[in-house]
Amino acid sequence: MQQRATILRRTTWMRRAAALAAIAAFAAPASAAPRADGPEVLLSKVEALRVVFPRCERVLEQRRMLGDEERRALETALRRPLEEKGFLVYLGLAGEKGETVDGFAVITNEIGKTEPITFIVGAERAPGDSKSVKPVKPAKLRVRRVAVMVYRECRGGEVRSKRFLAQF
Repeated sequence: MQQRATILRRTTWMRRAAALAAIAAFAAPASAAPRADGPEVLLSKVEALRVVFPRCERVLEQRRMLGDEERRALETALRRPLEEKGFLVYLGLAGEKGETVDGFAVITNEIGKTEPITFIVGAERAPGDSKSVKPVKPAKLRVRRVAVMVYRECRGGEVRSKRFLAQF
């Protein structure tokens, strides 16, 4: 009788442990976890700048601090609050003397499912806009290229594919 009670306790404990393991597996899906082997670095800063500025002889880096009005306008356009107080803006310079601005780029982070994704967005002036280094009015831009630089999630790596990025 005592032996049967011990077997029942072991069986009950094993069932409870299996049920808890199953609940834990469904409650915390693997996609919510960061990569076990650390972030996947797809492009270095230099490589990313070459991707968005393939025709440029050199790249100029400028720190751009946002004023309150610019910050509010950008937050409205993005429909989210900004963490950054400013950005490093990269200008791709082309031409013999490097006086023509071929494009602009910003490296930033955006939250994926749970982890940040580091990417670069390259933009170029819309047709008919001035190409001087110091424009008189704000430039009209269109996205030229988006490239993922660092991916940290354990799933969803499709975000680095050209097919996925083409929608931006």
